[in-house]
Amino acid sequence: MPWTLKIKHLDLVGSGDATLFIAQELDSNYPPNVLQTRSMLVDGGHLFNNRDVHHEVTTVENLTSLDVVVATHYDQDHFNGVRGLMERSHVAYRYSRIYDQGLPQYALGVKRKRGGANYLSLGGAISEDVLRYFRAIARVNTRTHVTEKVLSLQEGVGGVPTGYGYESPYYLLGREIFWDGVPGGVPNGAPTATVVAVNLYVLQPNGTRQKLYGGGVLTSTSEAAKNERSIGLLIEFEGFKYYVGGDLTTAQEDHDQYGLKFRLNPTNDIAGRVHAFKTSHHGSQYSTSTPFMTRIRSRAAIISCARDNQHGHPDDATIARLNGDATLANYYLTGDQYQRGFTNARARVCGNSAQHGDVVLDVTTAQARNNPTQFSIRYGRPAAGNNPYDGTPFNEIPYYQYVQNF
Repeated sequence: MPWTLKIKHLDLVGSGDATLFIAQELDSNYPPNVLQTRSMLVDGGHLFNNRDVHHEVTTVENLTSLDVVVATHYDQDHFNGVRGLMERSHVAYRYSRIYDQGLPQYALGVKRKRGGANYLSLGGAISEDVLRYFRAIARVNTRTHVTEKVLSLQEGVGGVPTGYGYESPYYLLGREIFWDGVPGGVPNGAPTATVVAVNLYVLQPNGTRQKLYGGGVLTSTSEAAKNERSIGLLIEFEGFKYYVGGDLTTAQEDHDQYGLKFRLNPTNDIAGRVHAFKTSHHGSQYSTSTPFMTRIRSRAAIISCARDNQHGHPDDATIARLNGDATLANYYLTGDQYQRGFTNARARVCGNSAQHGDVVLDVTTAQARNNPTQFSIRYGRPAAGNNPYDGTPFNEIPYYQYVQNF
């Protein structure tokens, strides 16, 4: 059966990051008939962004169930919007499977209760926001919090003691999560999502793991340490490949021997390319290096950098690297509050006062199988009169559509 894959990069106010994946199996005899739909949300932006994300999921896309939810790491602009969705009493989130880095803790050792059984003593402080996130997920007992017992800080203090129900920080590495838990597994020809990085660990081309970090104290709660623990996903659909990596840094993406770039394009050629990717960390200077882009050979890049983002993303150095990449056809910015003077014709600033900055990538089975570079990217959704966030009628057909044919 033929499938379609839609990857919608949401334009959220502030530095909020959220990407919605929708895979649909079509009836080959009557293509308008959808046989099944599978959906996945990667990050949910800030807590205040959850209203917009919820509207996108339930009204714009009319999803009755959000099957998979991924919080790539515990930065406010990535995971807190997921918390907001989980706090809603809505049927769309009743059976969601949630994936994240796990508990920001590590095992201190096995202890014994007085007159009772042994237990595993844990160390590492959990912030109030992360506690609220865990509690929000647990409010509905039909949800599955897959990584609830992962000890994400364990990598610096030895292995996780067995027999207590806790898992190692690399528990998710190499796991396919789009169809995880579905009876029968991945349907024939359907898109997949494989975890290629998590909690400092990077999946190698031979299936082994390698721990990579930029230095410092491994159990640190600094922003850099949180970013490096991001979940990275490789989306594969027939011959089409797409990468999204939260706020991963060059420490994971671009290590000269074990970097993620080697897993993303193992053969280091056009045949192994990643056709499109979302720049990590909103186009920050600390990600998306020249060697990384040279290796993955992408044709399109998307930057989540909406208006009013407090960090001034994207960084000029990243823009310069995108401008100079040999294989990139275009890159798309959900917005740009500074409206830099882009001298390179590849740049598309999608969001402004007249239009939303959502960037939508579409690919079909025929495209993915026969010529994966023939995906399409749409943007330019009009703001006036077609705003899904103010209750007015919404028109999914944008003003502009670009089809990559290479």
